[in-house]
Amino acid sequence: TSPITQYQPKLKSSTIRAATTQLQTSINNTNVQLKNVIGQVCVDPAAISEEATTTVTTDITTLSIEFESGYYAGTLDYSYATAVYAQISKMIAVQTEARQQTENAAFAAVLDTSLSDLKTIQEQFKNFIDAA
Repeated sequence: TSPITQYQPKLKSSTIRAATTQLQTSINNTNVQLKNVIGQVCVDPAAISEEATTTVTTDITTLSIEFESGYYAGTLDYSYATAVYAQISKMIAVQTEARQQTENAAFAAVLDTSLSDLKTIQEQFKNFIDAA
């Protein structure tokens, strides 16, 4: 279970819970679409670097710690929103770079949709953070 899934039910803000649901849906949709075009862009899943895997594992551990600290401090919603906002920013940066480098139209279309969704969701988290 991801830290996001684990802590989402503990959030008080319906806005953040809804934005999280949208984020999860967007990620799931993007993953399905990527599986459909991955062969066209000649990416060998086995070629994903150990560094990338380590980065993801570290990010998950960091999120768990931040969420738990926020939960016990009584600031889970804010801690959660800022941490997820930062993760969305990373996702946008990676996808933007991939989008700039790809020449495959199908892959570009998947990234365009994902980036649009992520930016909309990121704005929801930003609005919550700014209002806190």
